[in-house]
Amino acid sequence: MFKILTSLLLRFSGAIAKFVLTLYLAKFLSPQDLGEIALLIALVTISTQIIGMDVHYFNSRIISSGSKTIASNTIKSQMFLHLISYIFLIPFLSFLVYIGFLKTSFFFFNLGNNYF
Repeated sequence: MFKILTSLLLRFSGAIAKFVLTLYLAKFLSPQDLGEIALLIALVTISTQIIGMDVHYFNSRIISSGSKTIASNTIKSQMFLHLISYIFLIPFLSFLVYIGFLKTSFFFFNLGNNYF
């Protein structure tokens, strides 16, 4: 029973932390700024899924159960996949900035804003 509760707590701890952080940010930010942060978080989440293509789940199993040669080849293959994904993703994001769908401020941290 303890193992099940621990597993559930670990699974939901990320979602709970995001919720608490959102409530904390909502206390100090304007609705527009909070919306921009939510768009940034969504962009990062979607981009990581596109770049990684969720192969890291399978690769982590292969790396942990295989020999060093298999693990090395798996890591090399995953790095090559990420490189190719970045090569395609960067022009796509640049196009989204060009057409005005994304603002360049999403990609650069602005130290001038004192939100906290």
